[in-house]
Amino acid sequence: MRPTPRFLHAIGTGVVLAGVGVLAVAPVAVLGSVALGCWLLVEQFTAVREFRQATNRLDIEITPLRNAAIVDESLSVTVDATLTSPVDSTVDIVVPLPPSAEHDGSIPTLTLYPGETTASRTFSCSFPVAGEFAFPAATVTLRNCRETVTETVPYDPDQRLRIDPRRPRNLHIGQGGERIDAYGEHPAGSGASGLVPEEIRQYVTGDALSQIDWKATARMQSPHIREFETETSRETVIAIDHRHTMDQGPAGQTMLDYAREVALGYARAAESFDDPLGLYAIGDGGITARRRPTGSSQGYRHIRNALHDLKPTQSAGTVTGSTTDRLSRPQAAWSVARELSNDDSAFGQAVAPFLADTEAYVHRVDSDPLFQSIQRLLTETSGEVWLILLTTDTGRNRLRDIASLVASEGGNLSLFLTPQVLFDTGAMDDLTAAYERYAAFESFRRTVARNPRTDVYEVGPGDRLDALLAARRRSRQ
Repeated sequence: MRPTPRFLHAIGTGVVLAGVGVLAVAPVAVLGSVALGCWLLVEQFTAVREFRQATNRLDIEITPLRNAAIVDESLSVTVDATLTSPVDSTVDIVVPLPPSAEHDGSIPTLTLYPGETTASRTFSCSFPVAGEFAFPAATVTLRNCRETVTETVPYDPDQRLRIDPRRPRNLHIGQGGERIDAYGEHPAGSGASGLVPEEIRQYVTGDALSQIDWKATARMQSPHIREFETETSRETVIAIDHRHTMDQGPAGQTMLDYAREVALGYARAAESFDDPLGLYAIGDGGITARRRPTGSSQGYRHIRNALHDLKPTQSAGTVTGSTTDRLSRPQAAWSVARELSNDDSAFGQAVAPFLADTEAYVHRVDSDPLFQSIQRLLTETSGEVWLILLTTDTGRNRLRDIASLVASEGGNLSLFLTPQVLFDTGAMDDLTAAYERYAAFESFRRTVARNPRTDVYEVGPGDRLDALLAARRRSRQ
């Protein structure tokens, strides 16, 4: 409790009266000084009781128009202060905004005068960065009825806001140009926790109708069922690539923006199903963020915040995807080396030693930050892992190796690729050439998807892909 200027003036007056009474031998002045001191003590005692009543009866609510907004979007926020019954104190409330918030004018304040029970204030603010933000504790200043003393106490409104980045337009997730719902159903594929898809087989007499997989039935033109095995220990982990190669495309619509949107969708789906979820972010130097699988609300929030905070990293002189693509895989190198073993020409003699030395390929793959990070991820997770990997389609040999690695470790891989052709500047100027690039990507996607326990999807701007497919249809007419 702090004295006000009025309180200090009263003390000063009492001291003067006491001094005059002593020097002038005037008992009345001394008695006046004593009476003034007693009055101040009573004021403090009364103020303590008033302040306690006010704090017990006070309720502050901060109510945003929406609990989620987009970066730089103006958001209306209302602050309501309520007393369950009138008090004799004056209550001043200062509502600070989160540190990153921007607003016009002064910090919002409200005042409840003696006898008043409600006060309200509406203001607008915006956030230049994405993430989850909590409103700091409001500052409540109490003044007693005669304004001789004040007290300041904090009040935590316990209000959070989620600020999402500007979303990429026309998000497409699919296979071969066909849109799919990648995370609209339970990740286990059954709608029940603890089950993992085992296999799809043809329906036979005696099978339960509830086991029929209608999508597989429509695709194969005959009834098929999906069998499940009980899940023992499966961890779901999102691995998102945010190397400099993911910084392709217009601002707010880069490969990383589209990959982030898919990752956030999986995070929301995992939280809705109470599925444990982990996160690995991979930059040019390797793993930049790691969140162990968690099923807590705070854990999901940390994962979303980490995804919102991702920025493309800078190249650290690592092997680029195009360089890795130019390296032959060991099997191809051995095959060509055998063919050249009997070639006595100058070309054959010069090239054969390089093709026979497959250690260069192994070294390049092992030093690739994405491959290294996936290796470490698999060693750090226990049991059967469901890996959701979001990256671009450059370094295709490396992606084949990652799919093989995950399958060899008994994991399940959902690979989401951002085709380079959908993000390159000027690629859409020649739709015929662009479609040929997309067709090559689709062929690669199908090849990787042949790995066991592997699903591969395309992610990108749907309008660009639609333009490619439409141009192809016109060319065939």
